[in-house]
Amino acid sequence: MPIDPFASVFKAIAWADELAGNPKLKRADIARREGMSRARVTQLLRFAAHGRGFWEDLRASGNPFSLRDLLGMVQRRKDGHQDSLEAVSTPLMREQCDSSQR
Repeated sequence: MPIDPFASVFKAIAWADELAGNPKLKRADIARREGMSRARVTQLLRFAAHGRGFWEDLRASGNPFSLRDLLGMVQRRKDGHQDSLEAVSTPLMREQCDSSQR
């Protein structure tokens, strides 16, 4: 069964809430607890900057995104680009759309 990349997004948003509510909690603490590197925790925490609603809307679109797609979207948005769903859609989704229009 494929892993839902949005599970990582919402977990990171929960981490951001934890960090905001507990000034003594550090990213390293979360990394140890979750069994991942501090760098990975930092990378995933970038999702929190865009708000839960943004990610819920994107998930509701039903488009097949990978975690890599979502991380790329965060980086592009950080660089000042506003992604449309079309711009961040996976090649598989574009192929499906193209075939349905024939």
